[in-house]
Amino acid sequence: MKWKIGWGLSNRCNMACKFCYSRKVRREQKNFDNIIQAGVNFVKHNKEKIDSINFGTGEPTVEPAFFKFCSQLKEAAPDVMIGVTTNGNLARAVKDNPFNMEVFINCIEDVDVSLDYGNAPQQDESRNYEGAFQGVIDTLKLCKKYNKNTTIVSV
Repeated sequence: MKWKIGWGLSNRCNMACKFCYSRKVRREQKNFDNIIQAGVNFVKHNKEKIDSINFGTGEPTVEPAFFKFCSQLKEAAPDVMIGVTTNGNLARAVKDNPFNMEVFINCIEDVDVSLDYGNAPQQDESRNYEGAFQGVIDTLKLCKKYNKNTTIVSV
């Protein structure tokens, strides 16, 4: 049986959700180059054992190194499926950024999108972020456009 890895790459997040379990202990991480290199080496040496990697915890797409890391992982292990759990920031992160968009199209195969309410006022309020709901909608549209496996997750 192959591994399905859930990877908490970063604690960074662009929202301040009322229900967040890690908000109070978040701190900025430093020296992502070491993390990226160690991660790529781990995946490269274990690629035959790995089915998929899903990045979550915080909001991976606000980490500046996230898309570079996904690209390097896909290059090191083309058969490993890469996924991300996002609060909807994915659409913002790839908009007007050709490199991030290219990585999204070519490397990220599975997207879990957090949606807790079916309307903007409640979603935005629960996330303490104006535009949270619209980010979810935009990310879902983006995933549909590029035929990505997409799941809505909720608390």
